[in-house]
Amino acid sequence: MEKKNFFDTSVVISYASYSPVAVNAEIVEKCYNYIQDAKGIFILCYYVISEINNRVKKRRIIYDEVLRKMKYPAHLIGESEKGRDLSNNDIPYAKKLYESNKNNPIEDTSIKFNNEQLKFERRIYNFLKNLVKERLIPLNEMSDKLVNLLHEFITEYADCKVLACALQAQQSEELFFFVTADKKHLNPNMYEFLKEDDRLKDYLFPEFINLMFTKSKKRCATPP
Repeated sequence: MEKKNFFDTSVVISYASYSPVAVNAEIVEKCYNYIQDAKGIFILCYYVISEINNRVKKRRIIYDEVLRKMKYPAHLIGESEKGRDLSNNDIPYAKKLYESNKNNPIEDTSIKFNNEQLKFERRIYNFLKNLVKERLIPLNEMSDKLVNLLHEFITEYADCKVLACALQAQQSEELFFFVTADKKHLNPNMYEFLKEDDRLKDYLFPEFINLMFTKSKKRCATPP
């Protein structure tokens, strides 16, 4: 029986960002190919679902902020009412996107952004509706104690929440894969180090796959 796959937000977002007609980042191709090839049941926790929905919303805001800046050059990205929802990581990306599009006709850029967002949202919708078979750990069942313990080792609070949910889910499941694409906050060495902490020794850890550290499979992939 194939092992189930418990996905981090980063994998799903990269998968949904894949384009068959554009040059994709290596990690985007890795995530897309992994999900295309994986055989086991797909699992998400409710926190990851909430993060995915938030990323969809923010992506739309980023596009709107870039278009507003193209139309009104004096506009400061992130200063509109909706733009204030962007994080400190979102704003540099939005500024970079503006710089790469500022000399293009705004009408063409608007159409391009809208088409990209629709494809992205469609891929997310199809993934959640057709590929994800199990949704585990409602938000009110997430262990704050476990999250805070993991936060002693992992600086990104969101990653602590996802890992906490994965550990909680694993206690009542057959061993599954915990699949992520985060090089900065949760690498294989850190994952092995966590297992050695006495406070976590009663937890069964899922099998860890960080696609940032796997070899690429070069092949043509056809979007669903």
